[in-house]
Amino acid sequence: MCSGDGKRRLPQQHGNEAVIVGRPPRQAAKNADEVVQKKPRARKLQDDASYWASRAERTKRQAARHPDQATRDHFMKIAAGYEALARSARSVGRDPD
Repeated sequence: MCSGDGKRRLPQQHGNEAVIVGRPPRQAAKNADEVVQKKPRARKLQDDASYWASRAERTKRQAARHPDQATRDHFMKIAAGYEALARSARSVGRDPD
């Protein structure tokens, strides 16, 4: 622990227990009103179909800018992979957890 003057201090001792000064002890909730509700599960990026669909469209546009056919084919394979991820994300979105 550091004090305001930059010197390190040890926790205060009370009997056999070390007590950290300045932190209130944790207390259990006394009734249901005090229980903190869990936050809804954050949506994972891999489950976001619109994200993958936009990546596919962007990759297709990028493919169209290249004059070399082999490069275009490579970008189109990548875009197809993004489209598959979008389809997968849509199917995950339909399943109840």
